[in-house]
Amino acid sequence: MDVTALFQMTIWQQFRELFSSFNLQVFLLIGSGLLAVALLILSLTRWGQARPVWKCVVLSVVAHILLIVYAYGTHLIFETPEVAEQKQPTKINLIDDTELDEDNEENQ
Repeated sequence: MDVTALFQMTIWQQFRELFSSFNLQVFLLIGSGLLAVALLILSLTRWGQARPVWKCVVLSVVAHILLIVYAYGTHLIFETPEVAEQKQPTKINLIDDTELDEDNEENQ
C-alpha cells in the first residue's frame, strides 16, 4: 500500500488496515507478553511496593485495552449475527408430562 492511498482513506479505514489479521495477532501477542513480564517484575521486586494501587490501575487499563482489541479482532462488537432464512415454519409439539411417566413405567 502506498502512502498516498493511506492519506485518502478515512480514519476508520486506516484503523481497520492497521489492525489487519496479522497485525492484530502480533499486537495481542506482544501486549500480552509485556503485561505478563510487567506483572512478574512487579511481584518479584520491590518496585511493586511503591504506589501499588496506581500500578494496578495502569496494568488493568492495559489488560482491558487488550481485551477490547481481541473483541474487535473476533468481530464480537461490530457485526450482528446473520439470521438464516426459514422456508418452512418451525413446528413444536407439546406433550403432557403424564404421557412421559406412563411410557417410562411401561419400559421398566
